[in-house]
Amino acid sequence: MTKTLQVIDGDIARAATNAQYLYTEDNEKVTQDVKETLTTSVNPLTGLGASLDDVIGQDAANPVSTYSHVPPLYEFQSRVEGAMSRLQTAQAGYLLSERTQKELISDISPVQIWKIVDDPRNFKWRLRVQTYFGKYNFSVGGITGGV
Repeated sequence: MTKTLQVIDGDIARAATNAQYLYTEDNEKVTQDVKETLTTSVNPLTGLGASLDDVIGQDAANPVSTYSHVPPLYEFQSRVEGAMSRLQTAQAGYLLSERTQKELISDISPVQIWKIVDDPRNFKWRLRVQTYFGKYNFSVGGITGGV
């Protein structure tokens, strides 16, 4: 079984009683790994991350040097799916024999995206993740600009 440091609101968690670092595993670990992968820039060493910030709020009327001609909804969806695929590959290639079925991702749904009528620059999104344990499924998602 693998463990990782527990992160709460972007900070590494410590126990109140003895100030030792807290760890997470199984269901909580895979949930944390997915959320971290989707909310961080791509790490050049591991390839993990989605760099979603680069797509959120693109303004086609005011292109800048980093402007992409790919529609933002498609680019957002592609980045999420690519990041999740890289996470699955990393799980399979690193300490696979020590990972439990509760931690290993077996299936990922397509990214669902809904436009927000009041603000066409942003949208709601959701992704469903299933582990090999089968009984543990969870969704991650949010509103762009407030992942």
